[in-house]
Amino acid sequence: MKNGQQLSINQQYQDAISAYTEALSFDANSVEALLSRGECYERIKNLKNASEDYNKANTLNPGNADVAERLAGLSLLSGDYQSAVGQYTSLSANKKKSFIAYRQMALAKAYLKDFKGALVDIESALKMNDDDFNAHFIKGVLLDSTGNYAVALKSYEKAINSLSKNKVYKESINKSEYKFYFINPARAHAKINQYDEAINYFKRAEEIAGNDFEIAFYRAETKSMKGDLNGAIGEYNNAIAFNGNNYEAYINRGNLFIKNGAFENAKSDFSRAIMINAKAPQGYFCIGMAHEMTGDFKTAVESYKKAVELSPKDAQFNKSYNNAVALLKEKNKELNKPVLLLNAPKTGENSTLFIADNMNTIKVEGRIKDESLIQSIRINDQPVEYDKNAINPSFSHSLDITQVKSMTISVTDNYDNNATYAYPIERVESEKPVCELITPKPTDNQIFIKSIGNYMLFVEGVANDRSLIKSITVNDKVASFDNSKLNPTFSLTIEIAAVDAITVKIRDIYENESTTSYAIKRDAAIEAQANPMGKTWVVFIENSNYTNLSSIEAVANDVALVKNALSGYIIDSIITRKNMKKAAMERFFSIELRNMIVDNKVNSLLIWYSGHGKITNESGFWMPVDATKKDEFTFFSTTNLKGYLGSYKTLKHTLVVADATETGPAFYLAMRDVQRSAECGDYTATKLKSAQVLSAAEKERNNESSLLSKTFANTLKGTKDKCISIDNISDKVNNAAKQSQKQKPKFGNIQDLSDENGTFFFMKK
Repeated sequence: MKNGQQLSINQQYQDAISAYTEALSFDANSVEALLSRGECYERIKNLKNASEDYNKANTLNPGNADVAERLAGLSLLSGDYQSAVGQYTSLSANKKKSFIAYRQMALAKAYLKDFKGALVDIESALKMNDDDFNAHFIKGVLLDSTGNYAVALKSYEKAINSLSKNKVYKESINKSEYKFYFINPARAHAKINQYDEAINYFKRAEEIAGNDFEIAFYRAETKSMKGDLNGAIGEYNNAIAFNGNNYEAYINRGNLFIKNGAFENAKSDFSRAIMINAKAPQGYFCIGMAHEMTGDFKTAVESYKKAVELSPKDAQFNKSYNNAVALLKEKNKELNKPVLLLNAPKTGENSTLFIADNMNTIKVEGRIKDESLIQSIRINDQPVEYDKNAINPSFSHSLDITQVKSMTISVTDNYDNNATYAYPIERVESEKPVCELITPKPTDNQIFIKSIGNYMLFVEGVANDRSLIKSITVNDKVASFDNSKLNPTFSLTIEIAAVDAITVKIRDIYENESTTSYAIKRDAAIEAQANPMGKTWVVFIENSNYTNLSSIEAVANDVALVKNALSGYIIDSIITRKNMKKAAMERFFSIELRNMIVDNKVNSLLIWYSGHGKITNESGFWMPVDATKKDEFTFFSTTNLKGYLGSYKTLKHTLVVADATETGPAFYLAMRDVQRSAECGDYTATKLKSAQVLSAAEKERNNESSLLSKTFANTLKGTKDKCISIDNISDKVNNAAKQSQKQKPKFGNIQDLSDENGTFFFMKK
């Protein structure tokens, strides 16, 4: 116990705790040891352990005044001031503890801002013991808090005199905890403009505590009050060197920088303060003030707004925010009227809106073009929603037009510049135009073409409608017609090579549109007789617009080139799929195409793939448009394709052409012997099954047509024979690659598919 007491006097509280703990090992029920150890815990701010010791002491000796004193002190230290007042009030009845009770009760009331009651209590305490330095210091603080600085200084001086005589103070090694006995009077002197006296007290504080954060901080405050701005900034520099995370130090130094005109330094300090405490409004207010002083009203408004949000009732914050808003508005003031860009509905002459007679509401969409923010948008006096913080905002509004004959849009910007736009509403018919095809004459929306050699088709018809016609297209080609006449006749000639249908789109001047499709039926008996390959289909896969890989613009041209060349050959159907994703490719080849091939009893199939390809671990892949470069799971495997092709039971001839950057060697079984290529007329080769693949091997595709597609198409167009085999086409492609010094394309049998050494012939019409 004696060892603990001496260590406590020397402020070695952790060692004192160890000594008291050892004492308690001899006598666990020593109230004195528990109170002493609890007091040491208080000193090191371990309130939890202090509470445990005091409560245990209270259990051992209920009603003990020393224990009651410690528990009241713990309430005071933990911030429960109301409880502390009640506990000290009870303790004041004990004569031995009444002085302590009144002194500490005054302190608790001071925290509760009850300075009048606190002064009454501290006077009661001093009547009992006028030599207590703590009581005189507390009285000084209370007088200081009520603005009685001169009287407070007398109490502070009495506190210092009593302190200097105190044995504990004189014997203590570290006197830094008593520095506020000198800092407080220094601040009181500064408040009554006695700056030299204030500096002397700071020197005395420094003598017992050394220069530290509090001394430098409050000395900076004093020099600032004196008007020594540079000296104050220097002191704040010292304070921040001791503690770089003090919010008030940065706020105060920043305000001094503003007074010195060093606005950028001020902004830096306020920004640091906000980083330390983002929920304190003063930092945002101060940085807003710095921005306002440098003419950045926009940032000032944003900063003031944040301060107001954190402290909405602060009059100064609100006043500064409103002033900055007004300054910003004045700075950006312009006199131009807002401009309305109406996207929907479309307008006719004289801004007339032609609205179908069966419509009760219309969707009004547009954008406002203006230099300033928009204050309001109203349509037929109804408010419209839009982003009020956006420059040139867009808007969308549903308008009831049941009893409306006009639409008025009024737009006002933040400077009260107003523009009003009026649109008369004219009700028009809502019926879609009707297509009446004259040539060729359809039957049940089907067109029958008997001649195999017909590549061009003359189309003529009538567009029937109650209104004038705006546009007519056939297979996306513009038709000729007289747009000044009702129910005009239209005509044009279109190419129908490898085309399965014609589609006529007619739109009237009121945007009513109809689409009519007519299937093209060719004389299948004649074509079948001319084609020993049987029913022949071609499937094109065009993958060009990739999400994660480079796009290949030339793909569409390549496919069009080959399609055009095939128009001179007997092809029963052409299917085109564009920009297929992984899931779509798997479903198409595994289910959709299989069912179409089997249901239509197709004999010969050409699959032409154009797009990116890849070889990974000796396996070939085609790249769907959603493929990711390094994720093999997103690729389409040619091994899977072989498996799917094996389920196409009606096929006798299968040909795959891969016009890709890379494809895999696993697709092939063996290279064909070019010397024994099947010649036209060798129809025995059409009787034998074939499963073949021809693949380009270019490492990269550019935006020019590929060598494979150009040579393939030119060979088909250039042959004078009635037919040509894939063997001969492959030979031409290889020769072209050799002359161009490009990597030789691959041609061979498809591994694991039935092949009787037949071949694929292209038969001319």
